[in-house]
Amino acid sequence: MKDMAVTALIAVVAFTAGFALQPNPNQTCAESVDAVFSPGADDELYALLESANRSIDVELFQLSYEPLLNELTRAHERGIHVRVILEPRLEGDDNIEAASFLTERGVEVRWASLSFARTHSKFAVVDGSVVFAGSPNWSYSGMRKNREAALIVKGGSAVREFARVFEEDWKIAKPVRRYPISSDSDTLGRWRLE
Repeated sequence: MKDMAVTALIAVVAFTAGFALQPNPNQTCAESVDAVFSPGADDELYALLESANRSIDVELFQLSYEPLLNELTRAHERGIHVRVILEPRLEGDDNIEAASFLTERGVEVRWASLSFARTHSKFAVVDGSVVFAGSPNWSYSGMRKNREAALIVKGGSAVREFARVFEEDWKIAKPVRRYPISSDSDTLGRWRLE
């Protein structure tokens, strides 16, 4: 009964994060599932990102929270392979600024495929074995002001499914490139789709 409840909770959070998981009678249960709520989800997320030994793969609708941008940069600087997929059609410049910040520091960033109406996902896969997934955008409001819900899932088929979907989305995502934009006074750099 507990396994069914965990599977149902994972499916609800996965759906909220933008995925529809199909029930699979052959799936293996997660080693552990922890519920995380905002305000305050960022503390759990920092700890997870700091625990990475090999890789961090992130797919987000919005990334603007400076402490998390800094954490991804620190992970890259300590030799962790960090890849980020961002929604390119977000109103405002939050994702453009995040892409610029991360790319200038050596983190691999791509724009999500335009084949989707939106990439509304909000998840991170750490070392291919742990997933943070749920409703919060990685923004100040998502981490510190809004009531948000997420799960940290360790092991099992749900983690493998998130990792598989990230790889699919990474393959069809477009690299972030810098293009000069001329103005009367000088040349400015702007990040956009290729």
